[in-house]
Amino acid sequence: MTEPTEQVTPSNRKACWAAVVGLAVVGAVVWASGLDGAFVLDDLSSIVDNPRIRDWASLWQGLGQTRRPLLELTLAINYTLAQAWGGDGLNPLGYHLFNIAVHVAAGLMLFALLRQLLRTRGDTSLLGRWADGLAGAAALLWLVHPLNTQAVTYVVQRGESMMGLFYLAALAALVRGGRAQAALEAGEPGRLERHAAGWYALAVAAGVAAMATKEVAVTLPVVALLIDRAFLSGSWVAALRQRWGLYLALALPAAVLTAWTLMGPAQEQQSAGLGMTLHTPAVYAMNQPAVILHYLRLAACPVGLTLDYGWRPAAAWTQLVPAWLVVGTLLALTAWGVWRNTAWGCAAGAFFVILAPTSSIVPIADLAVEHRMYLPLAAVVSLAVPLVGLGLARLMPLERAGRIGMIVALIAAAGLAVQTVARNRDYASDEMLWRDTIARAPDNPRAWSNLGVVLYRQGRVEEAIAAWQRGVMLPMGVGNRDQLWENLAAALGRIGRAQQGVAIYRQAQQAGLAHPPALLVLGAQLARAGQVEQAEALFAEAVEQADESRYPGLRGVAWADRAKALYQLGRLEQAAEAFEQAVRLNQGGDASLRNLYGITLAQLGRMEEAVAQFRAALRINPTFTDAQANLERALRMSR
Repeated sequence: MTEPTEQVTPSNRKACWAAVVGLAVVGAVVWASGLDGAFVLDDLSSIVDNPRIRDWASLWQGLGQTRRPLLELTLAINYTLAQAWGGDGLNPLGYHLFNIAVHVAAGLMLFALLRQLLRTRGDTSLLGRWADGLAGAAALLWLVHPLNTQAVTYVVQRGESMMGLFYLAALAALVRGGRAQAALEAGEPGRLERHAAGWYALAVAAGVAAMATKEVAVTLPVVALLIDRAFLSGSWVAALRQRWGLYLALALPAAVLTAWTLMGPAQEQQSAGLGMTLHTPAVYAMNQPAVILHYLRLAACPVGLTLDYGWRPAAAWTQLVPAWLVVGTLLALTAWGVWRNTAWGCAAGAFFVILAPTSSIVPIADLAVEHRMYLPLAAVVSLAVPLVGLGLARLMPLERAGRIGMIVALIAAAGLAVQTVARNRDYASDEMLWRDTIARAPDNPRAWSNLGVVLYRQGRVEEAIAAWQRGVMLPMGVGNRDQLWENLAAALGRIGRAQQGVAIYRQAQQAGLAHPPALLVLGAQLARAGQVEQAEALFAEAVEQADESRYPGLRGVAWADRAKALYQLGRLEQAAEAFEQAVRLNQGGDASLRNLYGITLAQLGRMEEAVAQFRAALRINPTFTDAQANLERALRMSR
């Protein structure tokens, strides 16, 4: 495909810089409304309770073991700077300033990318003539869109916006390099177009940085190839022939990262990967069309934004048929547009390709999360704005169509900006954000769990207990039911109402929401309150209810807790039998359990068996002084 020569005049250069300044100012002003946002949800584990970002030595050691080293590096830099300014390193202001700067830079990069892509159509094309205006309108709408709130104001989700910035930079460098290569081949190189290899090197560097920030960037080679074919080379073969080295340099790290993500260590499979057990690939894939339609609805009408949907799989596949029909039709149209090598097909294809890692067959703990739409939203806006512009051009004279189009874009941007400012207010406190989440997703147990934690930290114990009680009475989607019960039982135990926890458990049991591990937590609270007899009954119930396929290891722990309770009650024969079961199920790996088992046997007069247990405890923990003393005492008594 021949590259048309771009005539750069002082007037359009000034207009371009005016657009850049305007976008930067608008973006900064709109997103400044989120500067007082609190740390929420994953911010706590990634920032507040993350020791790695406090110690540069351990950080450097750990960067090679994480899939997102650049993300963690920026958090450490923020922490260090916050300390240098005076404080504990946990003032959210600096973190928010960084996030806003990244997002504004990404908006400017989108403007640069779209401007170059549209200019490849030449001045004889309407898209080429309106390139600056269309690119500016699309970048503006994306920059202020409230659907991006989660990727900007939710601090740790800067991974999405940083990845997006590097991703867009890689595509912009590819297009600039392709135009430079075409200009060189045509003998018409401009001042910035003499070094195509340099632009390609920049594209690779930005692409690798994107992949080192978040895994979704593995889609970059495919999207780059779509853009190359549609706007630069004209065919798959020509694109690969002209830039095979670039695609190889992008594909290799993408392949490594994909393999690491899908088949990585077991602990990393808990939240994403083919090895996770919360959702099967089939269940996850079946539910994604409904999620995609929800994303598209939010792109067009961003009302009802929610931090944590707690989206559950559909109860029956028949509920998903309408969504499958709609998304299937959209996919078919996209495939036709890509096959015909249309610009709109390229944008639609980019939308589906970028969403593929999070909205296809690879299960992720959360079925729907808004920050996943950060880059796909850019594709949607980049498709919608030119289509609206072309539609207006068909209905009225070009000059009038241009004016009306710009007015429509500004009005839409103003409306979106107002919604973004309003949404940022919800992030002003973690309590406000969780109450907003519950208002929109009242059946989300994780939202109730987190609200309870916030209230408890404020000393509002009764309100926290009420929130946790509501959470344990809900069917569990994504979240940690163990944590809910631990929080609830601990709070009730501290105020002397452990029995109330048992009553709540019975209610959950009657509702079909029994959670046997909770019996151990409730029993521990009763035992601390001196109600050992009732605690032993709960431990015995846990032994009976423990299903190893659902709760691996639970039966062994339940036997151990029951044995200790029986020992406290003086029922030594029963305690010895319980200890034997616990040792067998726990594979003898607990030194304190072995020691207490030995004490029980010694009190029963079974000295040889007691000696064996004390020795087993010392093999597990040679420095266990109590076991050593007990062993020596048992040996003296057995002589």
